[in-house]
Amino acid sequence: MSGRSRRRLVPSAVLASALAALMAGGCGLGSGSDGAVQASPPVTAAPETAPDAPSEPTAPADQARVPVAAGPVLLELAVPPSAVPGVTVSPEDDGVTTVTIDPSGIPPGQPVLMALGTPGSLAEQADGSVTVRDVDGTVVAGLTAPTGEASISVVDDVHAQLHLPAAAGPVETTLGTRALASTDWGQREGGRSVAVVPTDWARTAGAAGWELVWAQLVSAEPEVDSTTMHDQLVCHAVGAPDKAAWNLEPWRPAVGLLETMAARCNPT
Repeated sequence: MSGRSRRRLVPSAVLASALAALMAGGCGLGSGSDGAVQASPPVTAAPETAPDAPSEPTAPADQARVPVAAGPVLLELAVPPSAVPGVTVSPEDDGVTTVTIDPSGIPPGQPVLMALGTPGSLAEQADGSVTVRDVDGTVVAGLTAPTGEASISVVDDVHAQLHLPAAAGPVETTLGTRALASTDWGQREGGRSVAVVPTDWARTAGAAGWELVWAQLVSAEPEVDSTTMHDQLVCHAVGAPDKAAWNLEPWRPAVGLLETMAARCNPT
């Protein structure tokens, strides 16, 4: 299979059960400068849709666009012009851009509309993170679940809404486009193995982060594209995100994610 293959999201309930089994088994796994935001001209209202057509979310005509770019991916936030000073967009050198929003500048109950500004689609993950795919389905970026009680809901292929809690402090989310730091093949634990080192962002980005690690790993090392390697990677991402390197062995059997986690990511 090519590096553009996709895997199904692992339901949060399955991961919870797997973690419980992992802990019960005594798993031995190891554990930018701020940029000023410039608002572009107000968003133009979209034309009306046919009566029977599903309505697409559109920002009010008086909203201002705030661009959020990381690598080749662009998102645009629609906020009231008066709220723009409370939105900070901070690009970093490792393909990560942090967005911080002060909810006090947003009318209560009004979500912040997020639009994908580059070709592709958005997919909501069970843990609240969001995967960004290219037009051919390749995972190209991830958006972390926002901090606090805020949440993101994807409403169609190219739009999402950031829901801000009332009377809360600043809300933060990050857009990341680089998840794989390095790979190194060698002989470990009785056979051929690849040591996968994720970026710091990917270690804490949730499902969107490990989906991007997998996509970039398969692109860099096509021979890893197998069910057992994917399950081993997810096992490390969930059970040992801080481990220096995630060692994956292609010769290990495909026994399913639960059994892989019960085996401390090393099924035999």
